[in-house]
Amino acid sequence: MHTSVAPILGLTVHSVLLQLYTLVVWLHTHFHVPFLACNVVLFVVSNIVKAVDPSIIAPPVTFYSTLPTVLNHMGVEPDFQVLPVCPSCLKPYPASTTSCSICDAPLFRFIQSLNRRNSAGANSNPFLQFPMKSIESQLREILLVPGMEDLLEQWRDVSRVDGEYQDIFDGAICKELKGVDGRLFFANPLPDESNIAFLLSDVLQSHQLALTSPVSIHTISYRTSNIILTGIMPGPKEQTGDQVQQFMHIFVNELLRLWRYGFWVKTKKYPAGRRVHVILVCVICDKPAAHKLGGFASHSHTFFCHRCWIKQADKSSEQAFHANAFPSRTHDEHVRYGREYQKCDTETARKDFVKKFATRWSELCRLPYFDLCRMIVIDPMHNLILGIVKTHFYHIWIQCKILRKRHELLRFHQMLSKIQVPAYLGRLPALMGEPAGGSLTADQWLIAATVICPLIIPQLWNEYCVDDDAESVRLKRIGDIQKAIDERKAKAAAARKAKEAAKAKAAADARASRPRRKRTRTARAQFVDEDPEANEITDDGAKEQEHDIYMDGAAGSDDDDDGESRTAPKLHPEDPANFFKLSSALKLLLSRKLYSSDILEFERLIRDYNCELIRLYGKNVLRPNHHYAIHIADCVRDFGPLRGFWTFLFERINKVLKSYNSANHSSGELETSFFREFHRTVQQARVMNLMHANSDHLLQESIEAMYHVAADNRGTVQELSRELDQQNPDDGVTFTFSTRYERKDMEPDLYKLVLQHVQTVCILPFPLISHLDPTPNGIPLLPSAFFFDYAVVMQKRYWSSVRARNTANSIIATTSQDGTIHVGELLHIIGFQQEGIGIHRYGVVRWFCPANIEIATTPWSYA
Repeated sequence: MHTSVAPILGLTVHSVLLQLYTLVVWLHTHFHVPFLACNVVLFVVSNIVKAVDPSIIAPPVTFYSTLPTVLNHMGVEPDFQVLPVCPSCLKPYPASTTSCSICDAPLFRFIQSLNRRNSAGANSNPFLQFPMKSIESQLREILLVPGMEDLLEQWRDVSRVDGEYQDIFDGAICKELKGVDGRLFFANPLPDESNIAFLLSDVLQSHQLALTSPVSIHTISYRTSNIILTGIMPGPKEQTGDQVQQFMHIFVNELLRLWRYGFWVKTKKYPAGRRVHVILVCVICDKPAAHKLGGFASHSHTFFCHRCWIKQADKSSEQAFHANAFPSRTHDEHVRYGREYQKCDTETARKDFVKKFATRWSELCRLPYFDLCRMIVIDPMHNLILGIVKTHFYHIWIQCKILRKRHELLRFHQMLSKIQVPAYLGRLPALMGEPAGGSLTADQWLIAATVICPLIIPQLWNEYCVDDDAESVRLKRIGDIQKAIDERKAKAAAARKAKEAAKAKAAADARASRPRRKRTRTARAQFVDEDPEANEITDDGAKEQEHDIYMDGAAGSDDDDDGESRTAPKLHPEDPANFFKLSSALKLLLSRKLYSSDILEFERLIRDYNCELIRLYGKNVLRPNHHYAIHIADCVRDFGPLRGFWTFLFERINKVLKSYNSANHSSGELETSFFREFHRTVQQARVMNLMHANSDHLLQESIEAMYHVAADNRGTVQELSRELDQQNPDDGVTFTFSTRYERKDMEPDLYKLVLQHVQTVCILPFPLISHLDPTPNGIPLLPSAFFFDYAVVMQKRYWSSVRARNTANSIIATTSQDGTIHVGELLHIIGFQQEGIGIHRYGVVRWFCPANIEIATTPWSYA
């Protein structure tokens, strides 16, 4: 047996080793298996192979026994720069610089080496590190991926119609941007040129991860995209607006060069080479990041909007929700103020300038084609979903006890537990709105606003709303909200005062206990205290916050449960209709294709929603996000449907980076560790993609198994990212069946139904009869058939309810020619083949009977 196995193994040893190396790298990048564990796997597998035949792993076959060696051998280890950063002013410098030119602080720490072979005797490490990889180098790697060039050019083949928005290239910005030669940047390029567009996003704030804040760049194409992580700014504290510009200076320099001169690259499609030009079409991020990147003042400033000159005093007026109600900010004006801000030579002068003009310097001003007031966008995901939707349900309805815990909220949870939704939509927590339910993600809030609440809210209001004295309810709850806010502000002010007093007392005690020791504050600490943005409150609704000004205590607290049970309902009959205006506006913008009329309808809905919000709940519930929403219509006109420019894909990097093992790194090394692991994962995916094209079917099957296990397709955000980032598994599939099926005989009723259908639709040269028919005049239909789990039809997956766990995945809807909508449950997906009859595939549907109910007489008339 030994002599017969060895030749077979010898023929496949290359494939075996390649699969082993791929597996080990994949375990490290996707499941964060430590280096030592990966080394053990390599060692044990090598011993197993040697036990079968010691001659297999012998020259000329080379076996790599450590993960670092395997990473280098497979080309997975990334190559990037690490720049030292001044620990005082956070200015990055070239690696050869030893001290800061501004504050003269040293950039490196020297650590005594224990290695005797180190003649220098010491190692130098930067106090803070800024890992970065240029846009050009990452683009070169992307363009070498097979098929990527064609994907990046697919948008040119899409037919365009005025007033119709399919993707970002239908927006006004891409139609107006020009190249350095004066030609439209997105016109048909010269034969030897290619033009690529980018989105820029600040995807992670330092306080969320407590250590880092990355900047990423996102390439745009039609139905495909690539996330490019260009740098991670050092923590542990979040950078101020001026500090962020020091890092942006590096990337703006490269963006200028790539727009003016581009770079020459040889690809498979263009072996002789082709010049690639790059342009930045949009900066999309939450409000605090937009202020810092664009040089705008904080959202708490008198002029809080970056697109118009509205004042804080006007944000709760109806005028705030009308288009063009306030003078627009202009790019030229912003650049002029920014250059004047640069001339301020003291911190006091800069503070006074910002207070007066709400403007700072932004490095993006140096891009000659970039309009800061139009091309910097407040992310609709943060603005509408984490902002307005969460504010309405959680901060108003829950925290202001409009939905009382033991009454309306309890009933809400009961109805929520009975609702089944398709698995691809994800799942809401059973105790949504309570601390035990946890903090909802953006996609969960989206599903709540567009699917769950439209089903539950009408019934809930129908059961608890008292119509007798609606006006008294409205006036009373506005007063209750105002009272809760006043109490919350007073308690917060008292807490701050007590904290300051305790801090002062502790400092006095410390001085008294150590009279001879004099401690001076560092320049960094003084700067943080003096800078108005260093400790500013984050944008309401844009960030998850544990406390809110609306009321004292978290939602669901038991502080006043006894009193709550005696309070009258606070529901108003117009509340559902008001909320459904927000739901309808969201559904409009979530369409894959928008028309000019849709944008006008969105403007009307969001304007009416906000104006009614003031009347129903009072001016105190309004936040900056409510005003920002009115500008989203212009953003859609500039950049197309939301799916092309929101930050759902960028936010996925949060999850990826947080999952990496920090290996107890600190003192500036953590950012580099995260950066290295991210680019290892990216490079490993590209290597696996290239290997999958190999003719070795065993290697292909192994890679497909890894993709299947690592696939994260739960929830709308994940599904969206799979569709855009790595192509949806059903994308482009016209028709196919699941790989899981069962072959068995059809039940009598089903068999009779199939027989009747085949007899009706098929023209056969012989009569088709039942296999139980005793008459021999015909060919019997065999009862055996294949029963499949699901079928993919035109890129959509339909599940058999008999074989699916969640029957909601089996509900289908079709529209007949006369516009009638038919809804049913897909019971079976069957297929059979018989000689003389051919191949037949059917879906067996149980159609629902229409309910003869007038919607106007039901609670759902609000919708």
